[in-house]
Amino acid sequence: MQTHPCGIQPYGNFLLQGGADLRRTGLGSLGKLSDELLQNIFGQLPAASLARLAVTSKALYCFANHEELWRALVLQELEGSFCYRQSWQQTYLHATIPGYGGCERKPLRVKGFYSDLLYQPWYCATTPLEPEWLETDNIERRSALSLEDFQRCYEIPNRPVVITDLVGNWPATKNWTRKYLRKAFKGQKVIVGSYPMDFDNYLSYADGCKEEMPLYLFDKHFAQKAPHLADDYEVPQYFCEDLFSVLEGARPDYRWLIIGPERSGSSFHKDPNSTSAWNAVVRGAKKWILYPPHITPPGVHPSADGADVATPLSLIEWFLNFCSHAQEGDVKPIECVVRSGELLFVPRGWWHMALNLEESVAVTQNYVSSINLPHVLEFLRCGREDLVSGCDMADRRSLHDRFLAKLQEKRPEVVEAMQREEEKRRQQAQEHSRLVDLFSQTSKKPASPAKQASATAKQAMLSAFTPSGVGQQPMDRTVYVGNVDVKHSDEATLRAIFENCGYVTQVRVAGKKGYNSVYAFIEYEHSSQAMTALAMNGLQLGERQIRVSMAKTLPAQQQSLENVGSDIDEQSLAEYFAACGEVTAVRLSGAAGQARRKAWIEFANLDAAKSAREYDQTELGNSHIRVRTSKTAIHTNGLRGDATPPQRSSPCRGGETTSVTPPQYAGTQPRSDHKMRNDPSRSPSSSRAAPDEVQQPQRSVPHLPSAAQSPGSSSEVGSKRPVDMSTQTTSDSDNVSDPILKKRSRHS
Repeated sequence: MQTHPCGIQPYGNFLLQGGADLRRTGLGSLGKLSDELLQNIFGQLPAASLARLAVTSKALYCFANHEELWRALVLQELEGSFCYRQSWQQTYLHATIPGYGGCERKPLRVKGFYSDLLYQPWYCATTPLEPEWLETDNIERRSALSLEDFQRCYEIPNRPVVITDLVGNWPATKNWTRKYLRKAFKGQKVIVGSYPMDFDNYLSYADGCKEEMPLYLFDKHFAQKAPHLADDYEVPQYFCEDLFSVLEGARPDYRWLIIGPERSGSSFHKDPNSTSAWNAVVRGAKKWILYPPHITPPGVHPSADGADVATPLSLIEWFLNFCSHAQEGDVKPIECVVRSGELLFVPRGWWHMALNLEESVAVTQNYVSSINLPHVLEFLRCGREDLVSGCDMADRRSLHDRFLAKLQEKRPEVVEAMQREEEKRRQQAQEHSRLVDLFSQTSKKPASPAKQASATAKQAMLSAFTPSGVGQQPMDRTVYVGNVDVKHSDEATLRAIFENCGYVTQVRVAGKKGYNSVYAFIEYEHSSQAMTALAMNGLQLGERQIRVSMAKTLPAQQQSLENVGSDIDEQSLAEYFAACGEVTAVRLSGAAGQARRKAWIEFANLDAAKSAREYDQTELGNSHIRVRTSKTAIHTNGLRGDATPPQRSSPCRGGETTSVTPPQYAGTQPRSDHKMRNDPSRSPSSSRAAPDEVQQPQRSVPHLPSAAQSPGSSSEVGSKRPVDMSTQTTSDSDNVSDPILKKRSRHS
């Protein structure tokens, strides 16, 4: 491992090596203060005072040369008017001292100074990206998607996806070279962090910086500054309905050009105003990690109202401390690397972060469609200036009313359709309440507590899924969810997940106590919503992949099988029992190769199911199977009959051979992912960001492994602190796009 250019070591080394600690002797009375407090104090000093501190003692030399302090001075005093020179300190000296020669200054190497706070930014800036951080790629990638398929599979169920066949056709993929962009922005300033900066100067910075979190170019006015850039790409058909456009020039910020070097990116956040977004990589590659709306990523601490979010200061810090925990958690994140020519759809409400693996150029837009309009209006209704973003503070409170008024004026059909849907949901909720009341009456005869509990559970299920005096509840809008991890089987969690596919009228959970998995029934307002929910089949929930299928009502047409041999698969069972009649579904439990397994066969009619009982105790493969009438409906997304293939011979009882037509079977569908950024119009402490902008994170604690903490510093359970056991390397520190860096502190 290389060493810090000033010789600073993590505090864990002091515990291992012992010896003198220059901090105590070199700080004097200041040694009683924590490193965080000292940095905050020194952050208030001008450059001349820092220079004087540096010659006072070796300990103060280390503090006064900390790159974060000089970075803050450059951004506060020079804003974007600087040319980067090797380090932030050298940049400041070149810009403020007339005739400064800038002969390369070699920093002093101090022995015996230990500080996690000062070591951490340099470590994060120089540690290589671990291969295991990038290897997981569990997002769905699609091409040749129709608009209807995109809405049904991704936008309505609110699921991310990478689309691979759009961006490659844009002129931007060939045109947007450094030379082309230099010419496009000649004489113009681009927005870097929150500052206007010459494009050439930004490229020089990007080439020379070695930072924990490099400055990020995200410019919302790029199309006005260089109009032909907007002609180099087109909004894909999936995102053409952009209802915020009714506000014309008064609409919230919605599109950005994003450019950044390796290690730049955006920390965990949700996109502003409950909008969805798309992010297209024109050049480079980005690592994405996404969590669904109801799961807060590890290391992320949002306030109760969502107005503020505390995260690790840099992306590398998050990977060092939380990446492994994310893989061990009950809910695994969606991860992917989006490369040049690919586009990521980021659904509303999803937590996401993006790390540039190399210099990257991308374009991103947020949008409001008819599908996510109710969620956007609900979010804007609060009118809170600290939550609504993308427009001037004075306009945020009125954004909801102005938006709705313009929709009623220019797109009345959209508003009317939304209101009809809301009215149907209210009526459905009222009807549901009446049915619950109808079936919740208790028997006059007292029952034991156990029977009462059993009866209550049965009544709850019957009230939703069996015939009643009012009529049977429609099963075509109810889905069965099997293999649900018991740790995530509460009604609230399931409702939050499945409401991404439509309005859920009720959720019923059932299963035996002591089992690791249970099953549930989810009822929707419309059958189309239930059909959409089938796309959730295979979703990782906790330690299990759930099974989702349409709910069934008549178990009489199903037969259960026992003692099925290891050499039998679902296709074999379907073909074997096709002699009895049309097989419509098959489910086989247990792992492949397991000695004895169970199975369930569904037939098209009752006569075929009765015929199957004659196969009881017949030999199938290397075992004698047992056939029983199933007590429950079959729920599977495995084999399901769809067509009529060629006929074949199938053995019947007694050695006869009958010509049968086995069913043909089709599989099921997959899953998906996206990203976001910061709103330059917001204050540094703002947590709601425009897509792809860099959040203002807060370093959560020194994350360098040590057996104990340095004086006044804090530590986090499970954090990985590097122990520096060698003696050489290059320099640098930390960065974030937010201007106010001097007062950054660590928060656990």
